[in-house]
Amino acid sequence: ARGGGGGGGGLGMLLERLLEAGAGGRDGDLAPSYTFFARQLPAHSRLAVSSGRYDLLPPLFRERLQQAPPPQQLPPPPFGGAPQAAGGGGLPPAGLGLVLPAWEYYLYCFCLWPLSELGGRSLEDHKPPSSVAAAASTAISALASGAQPGAATDKRPLYLQLLDSYLHLFAPPDGQPLSREGERVVEAFSQFWLCQNAPRAAPAPACVITSAASLQCLSHLVHRLNLHEAAFVAAGHGRGMAADGSAHAQLARPLLDFYQTQLKHLPDISARVVSLIQLLIRFLQPWDAPPRATPAPSASPTPAPAAASAAAAAAPPS
Repeated sequence: ARGGGGGGGGLGMLLERLLEAGAGGRDGDLAPSYTFFARQLPAHSRLAVSSGRYDLLPPLFRERLQQAPPPQQLPPPPFGGAPQAAGGGGLPPAGLGLVLPAWEYYLYCFCLWPLSELGGRSLEDHKPPSSVAAAASTAISALASGAQPGAATDKRPLYLQLLDSYLHLFAPPDGQPLSREGERVVEAFSQFWLCQNAPRAAPAPACVITSAASLQCLSHLVHRLNLHEAAFVAAGHGRGMAADGSAHAQLARPLLDFYQTQLKHLPDISARVVSLIQLLIRFLQPWDAPPRATPAPSASPTPAPAAASAAAAAAPPS
């Protein structure tokens, strides 16, 4: 079982249900698949596709790249993703995209939210709810999840709560190596949030500067992977870049490249420079990762209505 235990695992049930559905339908029916169009990929991957250099795509994308049926037969990704002009290089051919099972399609759409104008602004402008609104939200969440009415309220944006929940589900601090699905989840977040800019060997479009919203999300990603790494090492699996099943080993190279690129291009007076340095220091100290306060997990396998509403906003249109 992936995840288990606490840490808001109840919110992560939706992604797990989509993963289970991807194993196939009843009576031998094939599981549905969705096309994630290449124009929604990170800037350097869009450039590789539009140039026909599919060999420069990361394996995560290259192995799923197919010529899709006519676009009108398939649901387009929500949000619009990152601005299409970012990074240049033109747009990939219409209809070319990644054919994905439902859970990966949802995951990729989820990754796009903080990169979109609407998602980034909602995360950067978030203010904790008033005491009255917080009390009402706590009571509703307690009724929905089966938690005790006096449980602490998580005042973070719901997107960050969902992010923590998904990471807890697929990279739990249980001392075990990452599962195959866990590796794909970490790789997806890495490609969309850390690898907007090209590797050194690839053609380099204009640098895509990270946002405060993306750094918020990366802070949560590093925190959760620190918890996994600390438990992984404590269980005697070893540490370092060669450790199989280590989330840290998987994230190290893209994070260090990201740090170097962003530090070179961000203005010296930008507050994001401070956040960037703090992010790297946090990653280098996985043993110093206090558990992040989260609401008690749901006793029911059904996601709370608030979580389901936010997830529905990112789920594939029907």
